[in-house]
Amino acid sequence: MNKQKNQQGSAHVIVIAILVLALLGTLGFIFWQNFMKPSSDLKIEDINNSSEIVDESNELTQIAEDQTFGTNLAIKYPRDWIVTHASSTKNGMGLDNSILTSSDGGVKINFSVGVGGVGGFCAPNESIISFIDTDTIPKYSNAIFVSAVTKISSANEYTYYMGISNNNDQKKTLTIGDDSCPISLLSNMVSPGSLPSGHLQLYATFSNVENGISTSLDDFNQIKTTQNYITAKDIIQSLYIKE
Repeated sequence: MNKQKNQQGSAHVIVIAILVLALLGTLGFIFWQNFMKPSSDLKIEDINNSSEIVDESNELTQIAEDQTFGTNLAIKYPRDWIVTHASSTKNGMGLDNSILTSSDGGVKINFSVGVGGVGGFCAPNESIISFIDTDTIPKYSNAIFVSAVTKISSANEYTYYMGISNNNDQKKTLTIGDDSCPISLLSNMVSPGSLPSGHLQLYATFSNVENGISTSLDDFNQIKTTQNYITAKDIIQSLYIKE
């Protein structure tokens, strides 16, 4: 009889011991989870929303500049772009030309400083504006940034231009339907300042629109959504005069 009671008592002690150990283990885990476990200050949602994470391939870290006429005009471009440079002079006329090409070949930037006059004229009502975006060039007030699509009145043909133009109030107020004469290519030859008879051209061309001409606006609407468009605009707006 006593032997049976002792066995029951031992069983109770074992059960109680197991419960106590389980309770202590649970309390210990809770304590470690809340007070001892190393924590990270950066959560998943913080990573997704962090402005610290950037694509360095699009940073403008390199410089292309006028190497011929001493204007100190320059632009900046990403490290992985390819640059070719050439200069020439003939009969008192000259040109310093740099062509910058994106790593995927999707966009080219043409950067030219020249001496000598330019001819030609813009015929009013030859084409009208179908899309227009103008912006400042922070470090070169002589010019403004222009992105525009124009439609030739006599044909179903659209022409695209992204580059610089003379800085004046008329261009800043242009809108869809206006005559495109003020932003024609010839009027985008901006005076570089230190050259009394010189001119400056800075514009982009995109590979998926051959010669900048299309029969619809779809090609240009697709361009506006690409990283190449954003980077090309950044490069053009980086125009400045080196000190």
